[in-house]
Amino acid sequence: MTTVQELTGQWGPPRDKPDALYEFVNGQWKETPRMGALASLLAFELAAFLREFAKSRRLGLTMTETLFRLSPEGPARRPDLAFVAYERWPYPSGLTTDPPAFDVVPNLAVEVISPTNSGDEIIDKIRDYFFAGVQLVWVVYPRQRYIYVYTADDKVVILTEKGELDGGYVLPGFRLPLSNLFGVSTPPSA
Repeated sequence: MTTVQELTGQWGPPRDKPDALYEFVNGQWKETPRMGALASLLAFELAAFLREFAKSRRLGLTMTETLFRLSPEGPARRPDLAFVAYERWPYPSGLTTDPPAFDVVPNLAVEVISPTNSGDEIIDKIRDYFFAGVQLVWVVYPRQRYIYVYTADDKVVILTEKGELDGGYVLPGFRLPLSNLFGVSTPPSA
């Protein structure tokens, strides 16, 4: 088997499939499937809400499908979207290169469930996130219209589309009625 360093010349995912997405789990690169259409739509919409909120308050950066190296020897995960507070951002002068992964732990990781995701996979990701220092994890179930809000890997609150998502201490003041998020695929009435 070809090593990552042989393929890339540096630490990072294999380059033999340039359009593939990868995570580094249990010492191996694992190709991860892309989101489904509904999951992608909801992730994009949630990223827009988060980005606008964080940017207007100068809190940090919102990213989608970015690979985060959670520890030097441990996993690298690719949440569907993530928020990194400026206090954690290791590039005070901005980026001058395009690294294959960020050596930073996001404050918030969001997973939007697609038909290709398994329950075991999501639980493993949640554990990895909190072990690395992620403070908040949201798991969005588009078809069921639920969001599971984790403040630790064993502390969860389940919100329905009638509820309101809030940013807790990670994004103080962020509030989003879930009907606004889950209604994104419905065209406005005339």
